[in-house]
Amino acid sequence: PTALIGRCHVTFAPKVNGVPAIRLDLQGFSIDEVSFNGVPTSYSYNGLLLTIPFPNPLAAGDTATLTIDYHGNGAQDATGWGGVY
Repeated sequence: PTALIGRCHVTFAPKVNGVPAIRLDLQGFSIDEVSFNGVPTSYSYNGLLLTIPFPNPLAAGDTATLTIDYHGNGAQDATGWGGVY
């Protein structure tokens, strides 16, 4: 597939107390930067899952926003329909 450059904004609110991190699928891309509520933050990425620990565990109902900048080719869908994931 053609190389992609992307930015994803995810706003969410946990349903339970004490959430320490979030894991997102992002197979086959390179991560350029991750921000938590507008502040660059640490993360780990194994080529499949992006794990973003929060500075402090989130409480139920807390609203937070992640911004993820990434690039790459992704993994092509095995069915051949042309999408990436």
